[in-house]
Amino acid sequence: MRNLATFLLLLLLAVAGGPVLAQQAPVLEQPQPMMRSYLVYSEGLTITPMGELTLMRFSGGVRIEGRGLSLLADALELTLVGDALPLGKDLLEDQPLPELPEALDNEAAQEDLGQIARELKLPAARFDSDSVRRLKAVGNVRFEGHGVLISTASVESSDGGQTWTGSGRTNLAMDSPEGSTRLSADGILLDTVSGIVTANGHISGSYRRTGSPESLQLATSGCSFDMHSGVVSVPGEVRLEYGGIDMLISPQPLAEPEAASVARELEPLVPALPAERLTPASAPPGVSIDLENRSLRARGSVQVSDPERGIELTALNLDYLMDEGLMTAWQVELSQLGEGMTLSAPLVEIFTAEKRLEASGMPELRYGSSSYTGERILVSEDADGVLVIEIEGQQLALLHMDELRDYGKEGVAAPAESGNAEIGISSEKSSKQ
Repeated sequence: MRNLATFLLLLLLAVAGGPVLAQQAPVLEQPQPMMRSYLVYSEGLTITPMGELTLMRFSGGVRIEGRGLSLLADALELTLVGDALPLGKDLLEDQPLPELPEALDNEAAQEDLGQIARELKLPAARFDSDSVRRLKAVGNVRFEGHGVLISTASVESSDGGQTWTGSGRTNLAMDSPEGSTRLSADGILLDTVSGIVTANGHISGSYRRTGSPESLQLATSGCSFDMHSGVVSVPGEVRLEYGGIDMLISPQPLAEPEAASVARELEPLVPALPAERLTPASAPPGVSIDLENRSLRARGSVQVSDPERGIELTALNLDYLMDEGLMTAWQVELSQLGEGMTLSAPLVEIFTAEKRLEASGMPELRYGSSSYTGERILVSEDADGVLVIEIEGQQLALLHMDELRDYGKEGVAAPAESGNAEIGISSEKSSKQ
């Protein structure tokens, strides 16, 4: 009993003493992450044996270090398996306990217990990560390690620190020489082995590349973030803002395997375009955003809207190179292109900075009951904001004259009685005719 009482006193001194000199573990030839230990510092400790498990509650402000992380919280719970003594298996067996100062009981009120622990060179509270069944920190949690900084209301690990779950509104920050990433969500799961962060709930995020004055903004309800590659994967709807472009992208599963047949259907129509431009590699529906390279890939039946301009785009797949200002979409239906105009095309390239698009593969432009078809249709805005449409190559036009009363001679638009925007239409036959 005397040895047990002495041991518990030493344990309390170690916990109360803050950072102290810990016993050095033997150096392994090939250290394994699961063999690392945790060091815990706090003002209060409660130990509750529970059969084969032991529950240890640290309170009064807690700091825990180990497995490449530093964690601060108001309180901490550790559920340990097997031997719960945090001083290490070899301490009591191989080394004698240091002698206590005389008259410690009478002087404890005036002595700094932490200083006593340091003078005695007692080890800090140390736990082998293999023995930790569950670790939960609550209250003003600040988690720093594995390249990220996380602040949340509660964080928990049930596998020795390989994965961490943050509950409540959670903010993640990651800075690197390439740029700064920020993510805020209702909850996250951090896998330190794979480097994957999974977020859920109301999510907002941003990425600012080093030296760039503008940041990429996104909002969604669920996503995963690969910390190594800088790629964000979104299985559902995502809103994206960058370079003056505000897009809402909604990928949906395909009703049937359309992608496999698109290349065969389009090859006779557009022999000059390689097949890979007509049908990109198939992938599960979703959106993938490469933050560092500023690129986006949306796969499946994709719906894109521009809230500012009121344009709606539906496509089979979509790629967007943000810095180049190039958006490529396949099997496109583009509505509200000008007042009352829609465009259908197997392939559309949109040059966002230049405010123009090129449609290929015998696209069709519809205005009311009239339609225009050509090998290529080019749409742009002139300096006065007038929409200019050019139709190239072999053409077919189905016109309803009562709907064309707004157009002047030679395709130059006149003011429309119905309030339609000014539109200029010209045509250019190909040299093959």
